[in-house]
Amino acid sequence: MRWTKEQEGFLKVNYSNKGAKYCAENLNRKRPAVVARANKLGLKVNQIVINKILSETRVNWENNREYDSYNVNPNQFLKIETPEVSYLLGLIWADGHVILSNNEAGTPIVKHNAIEEDNEYFLPIFKSTGEWNSFTTINEKAIGNKPISTNWTSNRVIGEFLIEHDYKNKDMSPYKILNKIPDKLKHYFFRGFFDGDGSISVGLSQNGSMYRSIAFSSSRDQDWVFIADMLDELNINYKIRTLTDERGESSQVNFYNKYDIIKFFNYINKTNDYDTLGLKRKYDKFIFLKERII
Repeated sequence: MRWTKEQEGFLKVNYSNKGAKYCAENLNRKRPAVVARANKLGLKVNQIVINKILSETRVNWENNREYDSYNVNPNQFLKIETPEVSYLLGLIWADGHVILSNNEAGTPIVKHNAIEEDNEYFLPIFKSTGEWNSFTTINEKAIGNKPISTNWTSNRVIGEFLIEHDYKNKDMSPYKILNKIPDKLKHYFFRGFFDGDGSISVGLSQNGSMYRSIAFSSSRDQDWVFIADMLDELNINYKIRTLTDERGESSQVNFYNKYDIIKFFNYINKTNDYDTLGLKRKYDKFIFLKERII
């Protein structure tokens, strides 16, 4: 089919800014024929248009992918049914984040950071849900100068799900995601959060007396209502305070009573047995305390 002057005029007006697909659809021609004619006329598609087309193509492809084709199947996060996923959601709330990649499609990337020695425990839990990527770096400016491991996956479905549930604004309380977790699995979320943003100090002083404390730490503006509600439910006495040091302001939830600490341990662990779902060093401190007061 020969090209008319009107058709060529349409190409000259629209090809650069709207692309070959648009022109082919409006001229009722095959896309390769439109590209060939545009090339003959010396027309090129604007780079911004190319990027937009690639972005739309990428997004459409991601939105239509089968979930089992992802390295990490989104279904297990959309419908939370396992201790591992509940634990990871708490851990990511503490030490993870969601960013948008710098490609035109803005694909969400879910990341989690931890010191390398702790990641020996975390990575197998991530891997139980799929093929997460992981790498380790050294930040010479970080306190302690310890190697930092990053676990990550590029996943639009999981990323957008987490963003919808406030994982880009974690100063809020995580009730959107907690409401998605069955009651029988909620304690795993708090165990994951404690392994990320919690600390336990237990030991014997030089005079033989025991010291102990639990702390949850976060930014100054952290809404602690989800921790307060959990501790109130367990009848644990606690304090919320704001701290200031050379790094700036932060906030903490603290409690010190040995029986309260054991109540918390019994809630997040349920049994004395270490089940590999979390940090062994924190578990061991609970057991150290528990064995000395029972």
